[in-house]
Amino acid sequence: MARFADRNQRDLRALKPAPVTDAGMIATTPAEWIACLCLGAILLVYLGYPLWLMLTSRKVAPQNLPDHAPPLSVLIVAHNEAASIAAKLETVLASACAYSGDVQVLVGDDASSDATAAIAESFGGQGVVTIRCPRGGKAAALNRIISLARHDIIVLTDADPLFEDQTLARIAAPFADPAVGAAAGVVAVIKQGKASRFAGFDALFRSYENALRTRESALFGTVAADGGLFAIRRALFPEVPGDVTDDFYISTAARVAGYRIVQADDARVFEHSITAARKQF
Repeated sequence: MARFADRNQRDLRALKPAPVTDAGMIATTPAEWIACLCLGAILLVYLGYPLWLMLTSRKVAPQNLPDHAPPLSVLIVAHNEAASIAAKLETVLASACAYSGDVQVLVGDDASSDATAAIAESFGGQGVVTIRCPRGGKAAALNRIISLARHDIIVLTDADPLFEDQTLARIAAPFADPAVGAAAGVVAVIKQGKASRFAGFDALFRSYENALRTRESALFGTVAADGGLFAIRRALFPEVPGDVTDDFYISTAARVAGYRIVQADDARVFEHSITAARKQF
């Protein structure tokens, strides 16, 4: 009986609540505190920072810039983009026709094994210059064709996003401000057919990222630009190493030099949604 009573007392003690601190919180182990701090840091980054941007950027008056149409050099690097390069160049040329300044279009073909180079060369009569590069990756091709750029504002764009007629005019406009070193465009997603769950997440993330860049731009400038569309002053264009993310490396060169990167919300390109994660990675 005594052993039975002792066991019951131990069971009752085990049912007692954990000690409570003066602040009314249940005491936790160091591991639980670390987990809470990590969760708090994640919430601060993905919820707190955007909320702070939203509240503070409302106080900044939008800047009215004069009409500005500097000459542009458009750089496109392509590798096995035969399925998309013709449509891409058609929209770039249409945007160039709507632009009041001079536009140079350079295509660097990174040793494509399909008809990419031949298709790009077929636009030679419309002023497109195609350079066949040895296989070396996008960075090597960019380093080669930038030497042929004639103008002081360089527009970089991937081989698949499609331009609007006003894309070039709108990505060039922020350079009326001499403090702007680079301008980031907006990549919008065209949903095709029955979009996958990954495609929905991709579109949602792009919307979230664009909203952040818009708020950052109003306050202190964005951190970097998306390779789908951005522009940078020729004097700030760096030599691109082969082991970096080229759009991030090139656009952040403007910040390193003391210039701002701004978000041009109305400068848009459109690309088809990704239908599966394996196509992204």
